[in-house]
Amino acid sequence: MIGVRTVSVLMVAGALGAVAPAAWAQSIQELLPQVEKTYDKVVAADARVEAARNRARETLGSWFPTLTLEGTGGVEHNQRPSMSDPTYQAWQMDAVLTQLLWDFGGSNGRIEAQRLLLEGARAEAQSSRLTLMQDAVSAYVTLMRAERILDYARQSEENIRRQTGLEQARVDRGSGLSTDVLQAKTQLAGAEARRVQAEGSVQIARNRFKAVFGFVPDDTASLVALKGPKDGVLPDSLDNALAIALDKSPVLKVQEATAAAQQAMTGSVRGERLFPRVDLVAANSLKHNVDSLKGEKMETSVKVRATWTINLGLTAFNSLRAAEAEAQSAGHTEADTRITVEERVRNAWQRLETSRANARILANQANIAGEFLDLARRERQLGQRSLIDLLSGETALFNAQADAYAASADVIIASFALMANMGELDLSQIE
Repeated sequence: MIGVRTVSVLMVAGALGAVAPAAWAQSIQELLPQVEKTYDKVVAADARVEAARNRARETLGSWFPTLTLEGTGGVEHNQRPSMSDPTYQAWQMDAVLTQLLWDFGGSNGRIEAQRLLLEGARAEAQSSRLTLMQDAVSAYVTLMRAERILDYARQSEENIRRQTGLEQARVDRGSGLSTDVLQAKTQLAGAEARRVQAEGSVQIARNRFKAVFGFVPDDTASLVALKGPKDGVLPDSLDNALAIALDKSPVLKVQEATAAAQQAMTGSVRGERLFPRVDLVAANSLKHNVDSLKGEKMETSVKVRATWTINLGLTAFNSLRAAEAEAQSAGHTEADTRITVEERVRNAWQRLETSRANARILANQANIAGEFLDLARRERQLGQRSLIDLLSGETALFNAQADAYAASADVIIASFALMANMGELDLSQIE
């Protein structure tokens, strides 16, 4: 019996012929990098990474000193009892340098939260690329499969039409059976219906290809056949697949980062809302004709300042409880995502196993149908088989070949779907 990998290679390569691809042929390895640069979901994810990177850098500013510059100018008039009331043109220049000393984890928690959110954004971008690769492989293989199945359907229809015409000619000469002609026409109608359905599938596949790649090839001969993942890439057991997925799945990494960020934000809220803020403040003021003091005056001070803002409604505790609830929610979301990732990997593994088994069975069916047709043709020449027997055998062979090709394509799609769900799909692994 032909192995699954052999069946996949033979079927897909056979769709494009035995000759080498033309010089202008494009492989998915050549198309994907071009698509990735303009694919909206990937570009949007990269933009979110850039935004998260800048927000993370912004929060680091909490530990950098803040310089505040202020200048005022105008007319100052002072009324003094039993003294003259001077009026001066006054101005003042102030420079205040503030350095955070400690805020009981408020700034550190916010910095850590933004760092984790940056990790989550990077994981989300990776997930978008994995989804693109999976969609691209599926669209690529599906179009080739649809075109090949249409070829089989057309061959089957043309064969039945030709055989029906020959039998009709025999009937006209008085040597054929009109019942065979009618039965042949019945099979012809079925073949036409299969061809129409195949044409619809091709158009749908072309629509999907255009949605992913942005264009549709005039001829699938310009596409290089996929053989599937390289040897040694797929896990050898479901347990290994699950272990890899739980360690590398970007979907899970996004939720892990979000949950950890919410925990960090809880610490930040506690420090900012329940405890004072301690700063080192250095100030310098240059005054001219200020406070009825004619002339210039320089004031310099360096001090430690503690600021504690307390809402008398004790809403700080509400802020803390809200942050704790959000952290709890994120933790449960992470747990749910872990279950979902595991389920997806299990389902992808099962689909791959089913596709492999189906490909073996259908490849064997195609072989049997071919052997039967050879015998039926010999028996037809000996007058031991009717036209309908021969047509049934030929139709069965075309259908079996189409089903076997479709099954081999399903193996390729299922293989890459498993790798994508594991978080392991990479362009270098595609063969």
